[in-house]
Parts: sequence; structure tokens; C-alpha cells
Amino acid sequence: THRKIHIGEERYKCEVCGKHFNTKRSLVIHKRFHTGEQSYKCEVCGKSVGSNAELAAHKRIHKVDRTYKCYICGENFSSNESLKAHRNIHIGEERYKCDVCGNNFNTNKILIVHKRIHTREKPYKCGVCGKGVSTNGSLAVQKHNRKGEKPYKCDVC
Repeated sequence: THRKIHIGEERYKCEVCGKHFNTKRSLVIHKRFHTGEQSYKCEVCGKSVGSNAELAAHKRIHKVDRTYKCYICGENFSSNESLKAHRNIHIGEERYKCDVCGNNFNTNKILIVHKRIHTREKPYKCGVCGKGVSTNGSLAVQKHNRKGEKPYKCDVC
């Protein structure tokens, strides 16, 4: 790039910083950075920038056709990074409601296990005594020790 100065390709020099340009237009745009003049204005939000290229890049934030959609609330975003940042607002929200008692839960899986309280469903059975329990975790508590002793009294046997 510097060699272009010596062969005459970059004929326009900035008198403020000494930088060379090969077109007068490039020099004029460059000078705006020294003067603070920004003549390209966004008609959507009013922001001013120093070049047409900067304006085109800025206008992308106003793009209506946004392709990144939050699966939780349906809001659309122009970038995946924006969507990821948005999802943080949903952390800890309770979105699954029990239609019987009105309690709310973070996941559908937890809601399904909760509903067994109302239905009295006990899909897990003890292999020793046959007692039914509502969760796999409860089955671990129900298990008998190696000697065959039952640490908890079984209602069935």
C-alpha cells in the first residue's frame, strides 16, 4: 500500500494525519473522522455514521426478517448471540402448571412426576416385596439391604 504513494496511485493526502488515498471521495470520507462530521443518517432510529458502508452495516439491526426465535416465549432476534442472551431471562421461570392443584414447575418431567400425587400412580415396583412407589428415587429408598431386612415397614407384606 505504501508503494502506491511513490508510483502515483495514491494521490490524495490527508493534511491532518498524512494518510494517502487513491480517490478524492475516500479522502473526503476520511476527513469526517477528524472533524467529527457524520453525514449518513439512519432514517429508522436517527443514528448518524461516517460512511455509507457504516450506515448499511448499522441498518441490519433494524432488519424485520429476524430468523432466531425463542422457543419459550416466541420473541424473534436478529442474531443467535442476542437469542442466547435473551434466554437468560427465562432461567428459573416455572412454565408447567398442574391442572389439578395449580402448582407450577420448571420442566414437564417434574410436572408428570408431581401429577402422580393426584392419580396415585406408582409405576415403580420393589423387586423384593412388590410395593409400588411413584418415583425411581423412592424405589431406591424402598430397597432392602443385603441381609434381607427391610429398613422401612412395607404396607403390602
